[in-house]
Amino acid sequence: MGRRILSDALSKLVNAERRRKATVELQPISTVISSFLSIMKNRGQLLSYNQSLHFSFSRFPSL
Repeated sequence: MGRRILSDALSKLVNAERRRKATVELQPISTVISSFLSIMKNRGQLLSYNQSLHFSFSRFPSL
């Protein structure tokens, strides 16, 4: 399960972008996913994301 966390998160982001969804809920959140989302935000791929104990929301800049 540990190896698939980032893969599952990326799949959810890609599927949400294809369906033109504004938000995505990612579970579980790990340090790797948090770091990855920070990199995506710095490069302009995400508008914003919020992290709490169990979930994160991401927004795509071009819908």
